[in-house]
Amino acid sequence: MVRVRGASGVGLRRPAATGVRGGVGRSLALCALVVIGGGCQWSGRARVSGNDAPRMPPSADTAFTTAEPHDEQPAPRQPRVVYELAVLHARVPHDAFEQAAQVWSFLREDVLDADTQLRLRNNGLRIGIGHQRRWGEIRDTLEAAGAESIVFPQPLRAPAGFSIGLELDTAPREQTLFYMGPDGVLSGATWPESRNVLRVSYYPDVSDIHNVRLFVVPEVYRQRGDWKWIRSQAGIAPAPDQAREVYSAVAFNVVLEPGEFLLIAPSENARIRGLLGGAFLSSLSAGRWYDSYIFLRPEAKPISEYD
Repeated sequence: MVRVRGASGVGLRRPAATGVRGGVGRSLALCALVVIGGGCQWSGRARVSGNDAPRMPPSADTAFTTAEPHDEQPAPRQPRVVYELAVLHARVPHDAFEQAAQVWSFLREDVLDADTQLRLRNNGLRIGIGHQRRWGEIRDTLEAAGAESIVFPQPLRAPAGFSIGLELDTAPREQTLFYMGPDGVLSGATWPESRNVLRVSYYPDVSDIHNVRLFVVPEVYRQRGDWKWIRSQAGIAPAPDQAREVYSAVAFNVVLEPGEFLLIAPSENARIRGLLGGAFLSSLSAGRWYDSYIFLRPEAKPISEYD
């Protein structure tokens, strides 16, 4: 199960329920309605002409303005938007890995440069972007592979740039994690009583406000058992003391256009127990190993919808 946690001091809001309730079985079919939100869709400038000498602007202007005809219409204002993050977590039996891998034929993987793709795959992660037009085929492929335990909480609404932690563990565990850095060196450490987290944040893309730039970085947390005092707007309050490791060598960012979603899934190297991708995207339940396929869809919506 994926749990959601945010930074202290900022509240996360969930949109009103859509009226669709899920469970196991045909859950993937229902996810097409819930995860997407919104029904059944996942669904100034300077002028210099010829040899004209530069002119001093009129007294009403400054060096940052241009003398323009006053009858021109002002540029339309960009709409104010709010961002929602929808999460879908599908568990697929590990022995159906080859069958589930057919989903990659409906996704594009060229969104990352070759070096980043190789580094992620070496660490047991595989990244792709899909579009709502192909969601039915992706859903059917995962169902045919025996996907179970579908989790789809209501989409979260948070300010752009606000960091959200997706906890991948239902309980703390002792683990030894290894990862491969950009230099090709394998490093590792043992983490008793720890939890694995995907730290997700998103921002409007500078080239188009309707696009979203999504940042993802794996992290591991360990509760030390004691407390510390922190200062916030509400004053000084106790907080649990945690050790944290941020795997920036396995971080990545992508730009999603409207209608697109991100899939984070295990690569072939995830079969190596202890490697970061295997530790984050596999779990043992009732004596059977499962792989996690995590779909993320940040979406920009006009803020007027929530006024």
